[in-house]
Amino acid sequence: MELLKRGTDGLFDIIKNEAADIVISKMEGWGSTLSDLHKETLRHVAGELVFAVCADLPDSFRQRRQAIPLPVGAGKTQLFTAVLQALDKHGIGYTALVCTSSLEEMAACYHQLIEESEQAGSIACLHSADPKTIKEYNLPRSTTTPTMMRILFVSHMRVENAETMELELNIFNGKARDLVIWDESMSKTAAIHLQLDALVKVLEPMRHQARRKKGVKGQNCRAVVDTLGGVYESLEQAADDGKPKTFDPYRLILDGNRKAFKAAVKSVADIQERAVIDNYIKLVESGFRLLISESGEAALGYAMVIPNELNNCFIFDASSTISQLTALDSRIQLMDGIDYENVKRFTGCKLVQYKLNTSKESLNSKARRRSHMIPVRDKVLELLAEIPRDEAVLICTAKRRKGGH
Repeated sequence: MELLKRGTDGLFDIIKNEAADIVISKMEGWGSTLSDLHKETLRHVAGELVFAVCADLPDSFRQRRQAIPLPVGAGKTQLFTAVLQALDKHGIGYTALVCTSSLEEMAACYHQLIEESEQAGSIACLHSADPKTIKEYNLPRSTTTPTMMRILFVSHMRVENAETMELELNIFNGKARDLVIWDESMSKTAAIHLQLDALVKVLEPMRHQARRKKGVKGQNCRAVVDTLGGVYESLEQAADDGKPKTFDPYRLILDGNRKAFKAAVKSVADIQERAVIDNYIKLVESGFRLLISESGEAALGYAMVIPNELNNCFIFDASSTISQLTALDSRIQLMDGIDYENVKRFTGCKLVQYKLNTSKESLNSKARRRSHMIPVRDKVLELLAEIPRDEAVLICTAKRRKGGH
């Protein structure tokens, strides 16, 4: 790979500016008005991506996860695609893994990239969409050789799956990919908070019940309790340190044993206790954060989803949650040199942010059931009621589609 030096190499500036100019031109063509600060921010982020791909960086740097929480409509998705286009145009050899939040976004990014790339044959998507969905989103067929593709698009759901990561999607020709892009929905908050004290109150009676059972059922019950208890001991040790700690996803139960596992829990716990255990398993298997309150009480909650195998990762997400994550995971750092609050300004309008305890994908799926959207509906009606009766109101909604808002 040709190495570029930041600030001293003309080609570095050319690639950075070309990528930013592609985005600026598109956004202005769509009718957006970009401030000087907005344009400079796009150039800055483009430069960081080019530098991360092309510079001779130490391993410690490549293990970082840089978060770029630019607001909605700032050009995040357009920008990283434009950077890949500019790198291709100038013959800079690189490899990338792009994790998208939806198949629709995957298709859009893929087609945008192959339009400009001369190496379309080395760009592919990995998915399990059926023929109808492929036609609906104009998706290319899923590749059967993902590790041989220089640029690979894959959905968040696929990457979050442990079996998929065993395919070593982050590897190309025996080496880690130069760049990983995580577009939107960097993390999912589990709507589960479990007090450590409540957990031990359930585990102790279960352990006693398991000892009393005999035969195969007894063996299964004791295996279940031992598994749950083993993880609990590590939680206790972490809680004694008095500091928050992130626990990576851990497979408590093999899929083939899941039915027997649930049957064993059912035989030694009542309904309320099983609910606690179910929440405990969900958190442990999805990854969670051990939280310590000011009073010293410990609770589990908040699941992280980006696999540890992914390095040199740039996270593009408009949610305010991502800024808070920098305090929870030392590897996540906000990209320096950006005035996040003032990049995109809204004049002549009031922007209302309504926080929901869910992710975008979860909200999309829940929208199919009217009852789940009642809180959103009530908030909209509340805002509409504040508008004077003599003012006109224009309500814009997204076209309803499969998996859409």
